[in-house]
Amino acid sequence: MVRRLETLYAIGLLLEIPEQSFLSTNYGKAYPVWLIQEKLETQGSSLYASISHLIWTLQNLDNSNCFS
Repeated sequence: MVRRLETLYAIGLLLEIPEQSFLSTNYGKAYPVWLIQEKLETQGSSLYASISHLIWTLQNLDNSNCFS
């Protein structure tokens, strides 16, 4: 049990997840998850089009040995 808590604490530090007391104090200032999901649904696939284009460009550059 102690090992699991230490692992969770380490993950929290690595991912920069704030302590529970900070989350409790600033709950009213948090951006609601439902609003994030709503924005993602309305933007559709256009949100990730530029990222997809970047990934394909980098992959093509790598295949052409430009990064060698």
